Amino acid sequence: MSNATRYATSEILIEVHVVNNRMNIAVADDGAGIPRELIPYLFHRFVKGKDGETGLGLAISRAIVERCK
Repeated sequence: MSNATRYATSEILIEVHVVNNRMNIAVADDGAGIPRELIPYLFHRFVKGKDGETGLGLAISRAIVERCK
């Protein structure tokens, strides 16, 4: 959610649904979005965006989800 607050233009939407005893959480914003060329690498560690920022958040999230299967 911190990325949504950082990159949103003016609106953030948070949805929570429970389906078949599983919680689904979606966070969306009205920011510019992710460049198409980065999409295949989003869950890799230390991927650099256009501003030179690197991240671990999605890589860590993916590892947690994979270990909970």
